[in-house]
Amino acid sequence: MNELNLLSEVNYIALARSLIETIKNSPRSEMRETLVEWCEVNFPAADDQRQNNNSGEIDYREFSVRLIGAIGMELLGLLKFARIGLFARLIVTTVLTYFDMITDLLMIRKYYIEGETSGFHWSLGIFLVSTFIQVCIAIAVNGRKTAKQQVFGVIQAVCLLNPVIHSAQMWLDKGNIETDSSYSAGMILMMTRLAEAGFESLPECVLQSTILMRSSGPVSKLAVLSILSSAASSAFIMTDMSCGQENRFMDEMIRGRASDKNLGILPDSNRSLVGFVFGHWIFNLGYMLSAVMVFAAVTASSEVWVFPVIVGAEYSMFMTIYASTNRLKMIMGPNNWMLFDLLRVDYLAMCVFPILILRHPFMCGGGLFGGMVCWRLLFCLASFLYVVGKHWKFEGLDSSSALFLFLSCWSAAIFGIILTLKNARDSHRWTLYQSRESAVEFVNSWWEPTKEKLTVVFSSYDEARIRTFCMFTPYYVQEEKARAWLLNLDVQNNLFENSELASGCWELAGMNCADALERVLQRWTYFQREQDCDCEVVRHLRSLQSDLRQRNETRSERSAVTRIK
Repeated sequence: MNELNLLSEVNYIALARSLIETIKNSPRSEMRETLVEWCEVNFPAADDQRQNNNSGEIDYREFSVRLIGAIGMELLGLLKFARIGLFARLIVTTVLTYFDMITDLLMIRKYYIEGETSGFHWSLGIFLVSTFIQVCIAIAVNGRKTAKQQVFGVIQAVCLLNPVIHSAQMWLDKGNIETDSSYSAGMILMMTRLAEAGFESLPECVLQSTILMRSSGPVSKLAVLSILSSAASSAFIMTDMSCGQENRFMDEMIRGRASDKNLGILPDSNRSLVGFVFGHWIFNLGYMLSAVMVFAAVTASSEVWVFPVIVGAEYSMFMTIYASTNRLKMIMGPNNWMLFDLLRVDYLAMCVFPILILRHPFMCGGGLFGGMVCWRLLFCLASFLYVVGKHWKFEGLDSSSALFLFLSCWSAAIFGIILTLKNARDSHRWTLYQSRESAVEFVNSWWEPTKEKLTVVFSSYDEARIRTFCMFTPYYVQEEKARAWLLNLDVQNNLFENSELASGCWELAGMNCADALERVLQRWTYFQREQDCDCEVVRHLRSLQSDLRQRNETRSERSAVTRIK
């Protein structure tokens, strides 16, 4: 038997599928050991084959070529499907965005022709502000480029070309190296989309809905089309960002896509994933339009004073719940910036677009997330029924038509909720409506190794602690536990094994160790009293900083000497 016959007997397709399944089911932290074990089991051993092979050797190059070819054929479908999915998302978002822009420009023209001065000025102002925000984004992301490229970026923003150009860069996978920017193509696209949704689509939708209800003539089909296009565009943008953010977190987990107890709600099945995303979009669309219709109806009626009273009462209720669950401070906010704690981004987002990350313990938590959604839907339903029954005096839209449109939006939100829950991952479905730990328990769990097992990207508890201490406000950290941990840090700690923090530190990965300690010191000032400016923790961390810098200098000198030799 010759070696070609030996290699021909191997089922390469079966091997390729086995390897792919092994990679899928292996935690990232154990990937190397798992692959070595797989190779030992599945690669042909020369000693076992010599008795059947006169040459006594196996052509491993030929074996590798055939195996890699089989792996390529197996991955081709998966990779093409991923590219097709990305292409579909970019195309849908871009088409909806530009359709929204066109209908808004046509509405501005309509207001001008019909002499609707107030509507014309407000609509034009919203459009100009949105364009100005896009120009600011272009200036920010092109700050490291040449003057010519910066001018071109501004012209691109003024000509409303940002969505299509940034989508093309995302499709071509042009990262920050090719674009000479400190922002990735994905980050630039996300900023552009958020600006479009928050400063143009949503405000125009509210304005046009209010004017439509106040109008005395028949309902304009263009106005209805413009409102729907604005709502569909902004809802799809927020849905894509919400699911994309969850998917990115799941991809980063080194112990499996659903290894974290709070993140990992997206299903593995492509069919279920499409159902989940579609349900989330329908929910966002119905949820947003319900809120917009209530706002437009109340502000257009004679009872306009009711709206700020209701909003104030609702916000007070929200903050009361936060106080009762010890969440008064924005968990990812600065140390002592009270304004950031009062203007709660999570509350504002829950009023219009409940994105998935808001269910995490460091935001609203699953219980408040689900409760707020139910409250807002019931509140919108009761408010609109009240306005229709008592104060509906609009000539542009009769009460029965308005009620039908509202109930359609409201029902769409309910249908979206059912579809989202049905297609969510079974192990994480509860995160949408239930809280199993408070913000304090979540933050401090990393200081209790026996209670919390390592998840996400962390390979040690010290990595989890320094990331948590630097990223979250110290308000939620128990001072004594943090003090004991900081005082035990030294140069020999695995956290400082290299001159830069390891990838397990997540957002802090790649940061110089001494610079990371500077951020730790800034956070520690939350616990300091004025008379403790030279306290034990500060002295210890300053000394540790000095030791780390000295060690790094010594390593650099040795490396330079080695290169010279």
